Amino acid sequence: RTAKMVSRLCSLTRSFGMSIASFPTRLAAPIVQQSDLSRFFHASAACLARRQMVGTVVSDKAMKSVVVAVERMYKHPKYQKMLKARSKFMAHDELDEFKLGDKVRIEEHRPLSRRKRWMVLGYADPHLEAEAGPARQTALAEREAAKAAVA
Repeated sequence: RTAKMVSRLCSLTRSFGMSIASFPTRLAAPIVQQSDLSRFFHASAACLARRQMVGTVVSDKAMKSVVVAVERMYKHPKYQKMLKARSKFMAHDELDEFKLGDKVRIEEHRPLSRRKRWMVLGYADPHLEAEAGPARQTALAEREAAKAAVA
């Protein structure tokens, strides 16, 4: 239980940008300064940046959804061999325009369903983005107009 509390405190301090020198007691808490709290509660959009990944569409069978496989390379801790790992994420595709084999960029999003927590931003290659269909271009223009209206 204590280890769980310490890990939660560490994750909270990482997300708020604070630092913990050490945990001298069992239930030690980080020192929170007013500047840290004001920075958290008045966070800018840059501070709350969402994770983005680039992957390949491996399934487009569902309506308004695609499954994107993201590959990464890592070194085995003991044998020092480079290994390839693949994670699959279900992402929201509003216009059903991305097809099997497309290389796309996805961004973290609020939960849309049980498995969908990512949104497809567009093609990973900017040249393919320029060649996208007219439906995609109008959707992008509407999204930019909505962002401008909010800001």
